[in-house]
Amino acid sequence: MNINKTFIKIWSIDLDKSTNKYSIINHFIPPEWQLYLVSDGSLTNNLRLIKEDYLSLTLIKQEKQLYYSLTFNEKLKIPDDNNILITREIWLTNIIKTKFLFAKSYYKTNNIYMDLISYKKPLGASFVESEIEIYRRIHSIYYGYSHILEKEFKIRGPIWGRSYDILCNNEIIFLIHEFFSPISIDKI
Repeated sequence: MNINKTFIKIWSIDLDKSTNKYSIINHFIPPEWQLYLVSDGSLTNNLRLIKEDYLSLTLIKQEKQLYYSLTFNEKLKIPDDNNILITREIWLTNIIKTKFLFAKSYYKTNNIYMDLISYKKPLGASFVESEIEIYRRIHSIYYGYSHILEKEFKIRGPIWGRSYDILCNNEIIFLIHEFFSPISIDKI
């Protein structure tokens, strides 16, 4: 699914360029959404605890794609002669297949952490289990509409999302875009 091209942003903040990001976050993002959007903790674990439900990953697709994007190439330190990235699209769902989150990630084909990536587990869970320390650097948070996501989430109305990197040893190893279903905050 090409959500990035169909998602219409009505509000966004670029956290890389914002000097007063915390006051903007506190002013514009409802407190119940701040837990998901700005937390550096395990999103899957937070959702599982709040929803009191087992969450699982449904892999939509994982494939190699040719990319030539200065953003991706510079961030992931991809040489000009190797523009192949692996893209992975997933749903985070509960037992009855209610969709809480859509995520798309990008990483290099020669990523040294490839062996940790499970088709059945969220990326963060794989790193927690392997006890590898990672850091999340959030770049932007946005609010908007996507007819594709509204249909998949079975809701009408705006959707929150965020884009971030996962770093290990000060090297970016994944670029990720996440879009949250409004039902993610039902029990907060």
